[in-house]
Amino acid sequence: MRSLCQYSLLFAGTLLLTGGCTSYFTETNPPEPWSKGRFNEVRYDDQQRLAGEDRSNSGAGDFVTYVPRKLWSGVEWTWDWTTGNTPLRYAARLFDKNPDKRREAIYMLSDNGFGRREPYTKYYAHMAESDMDPTVRAAALRALNRCRDGKFTAIYVSALNDPSPWVRLEAAKALANIPDPKSVPGLIKLLADTQQTRDIRVAAADGLRAYQTSDVAQALIRVLTDRDFGVAWQARQSLNLMTAQDYAYDQTKWLNFLTQNVKPFVGA
Repeated sequence: MRSLCQYSLLFAGTLLLTGGCTSYFTETNPPEPWSKGRFNEVRYDDQQRLAGEDRSNSGAGDFVTYVPRKLWSGVEWTWDWTTGNTPLRYAARLFDKNPDKRREAIYMLSDNGFGRREPYTKYYAHMAESDMDPTVRAAALRALNRCRDGKFTAIYVSALNDPSPWVRLEAAKALANIPDPKSVPGLIKLLADTQQTRDIRVAAADGLRAYQTSDVAQALIRVLTDRDFGVAWQARQSLNLMTAQDYAYDQTKWLNFLTQNVKPFVGA
């Protein structure tokens, strides 16, 4: 027979576990309204994401770190050519029978600026649609995401329904950086589906921030109390960016804001 002390410890542990699962829905201090400066800072960061790495890294930046980076790039370039790791070699591997080599070739080529332009982007697009190996399709989508090429958004939208979770994840992440209104139904579906992986649902919540509509906002609000905190947190961040408001995880306050404001979205 269990002692009173054992039952007390069991009860206390249950309370701690329950509190740990639900405490994030209630904040002790109400969120402060977003200042214009804070919103502009967040929006700037978001626009940098959409710009892509080629544009965001095009400037010299901090001179102290820029020079060593360029020198190291030269060392790497010299070593690669000396050891035979040339672009031509990796371009040939795009057609290798071994999926590991095809995937490696995609990653190596897309690490370089020339590998994020045509004709390589066309190869990535073809592989994203037709390669039999899901890891290669996922790698091709990731490469296209890095290119920020808007010509291929139809491929990302289609890949949201791919049988492989790796491919669905890369498609959702790409659409978070290269928006396409046709992706909204697919992203909402992934967000609401608790059978999807956490990463897929988080990427879907992230991507939906680009679409300032009531349907999208309500889809995000519905997951603010999701059992997976990562999903709820990202939905809150997307709502923040869409509205410049913050009602934390309070679904009622968010819904009231939507219904009581004629233009609830920034820029609407």
